[in-house]
Amino acid sequence: MRENLTNEGKGRPKGCKNKFTSLKDAFLHAFESIGGEAALAEWAVKPQNRPTFYQLIARMLPNKTEVTGEGGKPIEVKIISYKDKD
Repeated sequence: MRENLTNEGKGRPKGCKNKFTSLKDAFLHAFESIGGEAALAEWAVKPQNRPTFYQLIARMLPNKTEVTGEGGKPIEVKIISYKDKD
């Protein structure tokens, strides 16, 4: 038998600190402590770290990206074929 048919009691109580925000702040503090952007750039330029760096950047980009032509118009596609010169 179901006793609680409402959403009462679910989720974080009002006024309670958000743990994710605290975790994010801790990571940002640690990031600055180990050198911040300069240290990240130094790490990212190493060939063995580039794939990981690009994967992390890709995760931060918006999921929906729309590419349009000039003035918001559709992109014009022109097919050009090159023939061997005689």
